Amino acid sequence: MSRHFASQGHQVALLDVNSDAGQKEAEKLAVEYPAAAVRFKKCDVASWDELAAVFKEVFSEHGGRLDIVMANAGIAEGGGVTVVDLDEEEPSPPRLKTLDINLIGVIYCEGFCSIRWQK
Repeated sequence: MSRHFASQGHQVALLDVNSDAGQKEAEKLAVEYPAAAVRFKKCDVASWDELAAVFKEVFSEHGGRLDIVMANAGIAEGGGVTVVDLDEEEPSPPRLKTLDINLIGVIYCEGFCSIRWQK
């Protein structure tokens, strides 16, 4: 999606928790599509506070508007497929990172799509 919109000359903001990969992709798209404005922002979509700060920043940098948000962050944890370890004697807290990113992150993004940030 970012490649498509960059190829059309749009302003594109890439958000990712991986600074190195995200910055490299933004630089690659900017070189390939010089008419586009491509930026990278480090952000953990499972963090409401980080996402709020980045959405506000991007909204401001993009002239007070966000036309399309593509919430597609996702991870897959290796190992067991349950959120708990059934072999433990004493239960430990459930492993929720996959849910935090794949579900909560999308819900957070959806929430910010309906908010009109003030300049």
